[in-house]
Amino acid sequence: MLMILLLSFVVFIGVPKAKVELDFNLKDVWMSMSLIFWAYLGLENVTFLSEEFKESRDIIKSMLMCLLFVVFLYFGLSYVVIGLLPKTHAIEVTPIIEVIDIVGGRYAGIVAGLVSVLIVFLNINAWVWGASRSIYSASRDKALPEFLSGVNRYKVPHMALIFLLVVWAITLSLYAFLKLDLAVMFRFANQNFDIMYLASVMAYLKLNDGVNKLFGFVTLAIIAIFMFSYSYALIYPVILTIVALMYDIIKR
Repeated sequence: MLMILLLSFVVFIGVPKAKVELDFNLKDVWMSMSLIFWAYLGLENVTFLSEEFKESRDIIKSMLMCLLFVVFLYFGLSYVVIGLLPKTHAIEVTPIIEVIDIVGGRYAGIVAGLVSVLIVFLNINAWVWGASRSIYSASRDKALPEFLSGVNRYKVPHMALIFLLVVWAITLSLYAFLKLDLAVMFRFANQNFDIMYLASVMAYLKLNDGVNKLFGFVTLAIIAIFMFSYSYALIYPVILTIVALMYDIIKR
């Protein structure tokens, strides 16, 4: 809620002051999709927590609300950043803070920066929670090694959390020591989620008919457009998929 209030403030105050001149070509937009896709990741975390909901319809409501907020905020923020900042500033790490400096003053920018740090930690907690539940659920369903489904006396999937700690520590160490490009790291993560979304839509198509199935095919086509923008890097998720299939065969 804190994030929504902060970003909504930026949109409502900044839109009247912004002046946008659109100058782009479809090829550049398509090639940028593989990186921009990162900004939309996270909605699927709600499904990982489905066991926490008493009513299944609450999940649908939550997903729709999340989607509406994301679409509103991202379109608004994109318009404000492009309309208020020079191109050289718009691509820096903290363009939103710079926009708040413009529309609300220097002190507003400092406060927004502190709030943003808090929001980052809240998001980290949400990702850890969702990811650990995903691993726990997959392990319980025999899709991952069984020891990852272990829980402690507080019903917390501690083995999944330990596994995440180790994997993320290794990833961060490689990023630091090899001085990897952050944009490349984003794309590697994005394409894995793209494959996961593709599999989810295929399952959706199998379970639905009529208009719902048509909606599924449209979604499938959109995901395919995303996937082609990754080019040869798609080898990475393909290798992961092969490893998963081999594990499943060996387990049987």
